[in-house]
Amino acid sequence: MKKVFLIITFLIFTFPTNSSAATYGDNVIISGTVSCKDEYGGIYLCSKSVDGLDEWPAWHTKVDTNPWWWHYDLGEGITKEISRFSINGRNDGTGYGLKDFNVYGSNDDTNWDLLGGFTAENIGSGYQNFDFSNFTAYRYYKLDDMSLPYSDFHALGIIEIKAMECTDCVAPGLSDFGKGILAGLSVRKTSFDFTFLGLAIIMLLSVFLFKRKEV
Repeated sequence: MKKVFLIITFLIFTFPTNSSAATYGDNVIISGTVSCKDEYGGIYLCSKSVDGLDEWPAWHTKVDTNPWWWHYDLGEGITKEISRFSINGRNDGTGYGLKDFNVYGSNDDTNWDLLGGFTAENIGSGYQNFDFSNFTAYRYYKLDDMSLPYSDFHALGIIEIKAMECTDCVAPGLSDFGKGILAGLSVRKTSFDFTFLGLAIIMLLSVFLFKRKEV
């Protein structure tokens, strides 16, 4: 019995997992509220960063007002497990594109969890994807600590920001075998933390019982 238990535990937690690339859904920041630190004014407003248009005008900041932040509220009762930001920065030879930044998530707009830190490549205009592991559904997301771009212009320009959820990502710790067991039990990936705790308790109790039996 003890050997069977150990074999099952090994399969659930350590058997090789599927390493295929993650799949992401559609843009989820489409009907919430955006705000930013600083706008150039005129047509270069913060709202242009989420207007769904990959064209001018864009969100532009004034000169030397860094570090900047970009804040998004999905709305009352709406939370998403965002794990990718796709950013179209203005790097069309002008150097206004984003360089360094951090991603945060929150459910009270006060206490923020750091989800990842990134450095964008110094390339021409076009989307760059920034992926991170996130299995918590947040209402608020923020790109913060946004640094000076790759130029001496000292101003930031972003054409569009999109965010996606991973459709097939699962919390680390389970093998494909273990994931299959949970899938058969219809356990959602957002419940994995609870599942891990339950499995850990079962394992500890089983080991304790086996040791008592041997004594």
